[in-house]
Amino acid sequence: MKKWLIGSMITVLIGSVPSGTYAANHISGQSINSNQMIQQSYQARDNRDRDERERKTRPDDDWERRERERKERERKEQERRKQEERERERKEQEQKERERREREQRELERREKEQRELEWREWSRRNNKINDRLARERWEREQRERENSDARYTIRRTASIITLAQRNARINFVGLALVVAHQQRATDLYRAGFYREAIFHSLRARRLAITIITKNKVVWRDPVVDTREESYYRVAPRDNDIDLRIDRSRMAKDNEAVKIIINIDIN
Repeated sequence: MKKWLIGSMITVLIGSVPSGTYAANHISGQSINSNQMIQQSYQARDNRDRDERERKTRPDDDWERRERERKERERKEQERRKQEERERERKEQEQKERERREREQRELERREKEQRELEWREWSRRNNKINDRLARERWEREQRERENSDARYTIRRTASIITLAQRNARINFVGLALVVAHQQRATDLYRAGFYREAIFHSLRARRLAITIITKNKVVWRDPVVDTREESYYRVAPRDNDIDLRIDRSRMAKDNEAVKIIINIDIN
């Protein structure tokens, strides 16, 4: 009997070992799964927090695009306004320049007409041709031809003297820019048909050039004008008056005027 009870108990104990092992393994597996789920939950929460932080710190793509487009529109608008302003200023400057040239043209024509009238009266009185229309037309034509030739002659002579002044302007070249400006003005007036005014400006340029030559310790013995130019020299405007007819805002600097080429031949 005792042996049977002992055998039965051993059998029960032996049979209960797998069940206990299975239960232990099952509980252990549940613990592992729970830990993994907890870790995954934490990881998901961390990911959501990270995504939220990045979303808050990352600019919105649409907003950036709209901002770029707005800035680009503003830039183009500013550029357009600046372009319109520059165009308006350019047109105003051109208009002022046209008005200045027209005033200058009218003044030149007025002086030319007055001088021509005085000369005609003197000539016609001496030759008793006061009311002779044909004689006046012939006289004016001859005067124009003579002044044309004299202006070309004067401008060429002055150009040679200015070139000499440029070569010798080593120590003192103050005033050389005004010399060049007068000579260029003389050339422009000659081409426009105002021969007498061209002679006046060229003679003024020559006197200034000779002054620069002498200031650089070069001896000048030739007369300023010859017999052909003397009649114009006597009636030329005063130096200050003719200097006022030069637009100094367009003048070069004295040191730059040394290198400006003065053409002897004019067309």
